[in-house]
Amino acid sequence: SSVSVVICSGDSVFLEGAYQYSAGTYFDTLTGGNNCDSIITTILTFASSDSSLTAASICFGDSMLLQGAYQTTAGSYVDSFSNAGGCDSVVTTNLTVSSQLSVQLSSDTTIVTGGSVVLVASGGASYLWSTGDTGSSVTVSPTSTTTYWVNVSDSLGCLGTGQVTVTVLPAEYLVYVPNVLSLSSVNLEHTRLYVYGRGVESLELIIYDRWGKKVYESSDASATTRSDGQCCAYGIGWDGTYKETGKPLNSAVFVYKLTGLFSNGKEFIESGNITLIK
Repeated sequence: SSVSVVICSGDSVFLEGAYQYSAGTYFDTLTGGNNCDSIITTILTFASSDSSLTAASICFGDSMLLQGAYQTTAGSYVDSFSNAGGCDSVVTTNLTVSSQLSVQLSSDTTIVTGGSVVLVASGGASYLWSTGDTGSSVTVSPTSTTTYWVNVSDSLGCLGTGQVTVTVLPAEYLVYVPNVLSLSSVNLEHTRLYVYGRGVESLELIIYDRWGKKVYESSDASATTRSDGQCCAYGIGWDGTYKETGKPLNSAVFVYKLTGLFSNGKEFIESGNITLIK
């Protein structure tokens, strides 16, 4: 009689008194119950195992099931499956993990009732704000203190998020610092840098040069009427010299930090740049 046997590459079958690892035709003689010979012809073939290489990418913080576990780090992972012939199918997956998406977003800010502010996000390819806007920037005019969030996705579909709070003050409470001090201005009020606002109870203004060295500090919250007749300018103002010693500073960009309290007890914190022009 003749039989066909199919085994996987690398396996063997016992034929002709030995384990056979090669395809071919093999003959075995068996003795039956009546002492007559029975010749078995075996046609042996091999089904091939297969292997493949694939690449996969996941976002930072995601995972993929490889080698029997959820993998979160980049690397090469090998999995074995059975193919249609019942033989091994080896799949090697080169896994890459995208860097964590960094969302840059406008700092928390303060406006007065009726005001508006532009919030800007960057770091991605598409944006979705809590307002429903889908651009990288959005103009908001909240009537009360509001926290806005934005979902950002990159070209691979990986997600990041950020949020910014816009504090809304009643119109009677306001504080700001001009971003330019022009010592040659014909307007004498502009030749000193004042803190302007309304309803300020106390303050501390510190100005630093670009190396972080303190060049001016004041906690003078005495209020005077501005040159336009409006309230108010606070303190005696910075005259552009080093620690009020009379030593003039060169034209440059400086950084300020302003903290204090309004008369309603609410704290304010502001910071920004000041350009000194001679």
